[in-house]
Amino acid sequence: MIKDSKYYKDKWSFVQTEESYNDGVNQKTSGFGCYYSGNIIKTMRIDSPCDKAGLLRGDKVTHINGESATTKIYNSAQDNLGVEVTFTIQRDYTTKYIAITPSEYTYKQSKRQLITTDDG
Repeated sequence: MIKDSKYYKDKWSFVQTEESYNDGVNQKTSGFGCYYSGNIIKTMRIDSPCDKAGLLRGDKVTHINGESATTKIYNSAQDNLGVEVTFTIQRDYTTKYIAITPSEYTYKQSKRQLITTDDG
């Protein structure tokens, strides 16, 4: 347990506002909605600004607004809601320029699909 000036808490505890809790329950957030590691897009939230702009998992982000892509630049750009950002990406040995505007959005956890097989 870690002693706080007012509370005792263990390493698994956290505090969040009611608004933050409700946003999570309602799958509401803001930013780009895609996350990368080593400049490769690793995850994509369905219906996020990145998804709608056409960015794909596996894309390599080389530049953001003409500057070499870094986590710091990415985070700074996604915090400027409503300000369009140009991602320079490498996909299938070609360079693409994709404009994305970070914004508030509601996302889905998975795409709705109906899968049928020959045996029903």
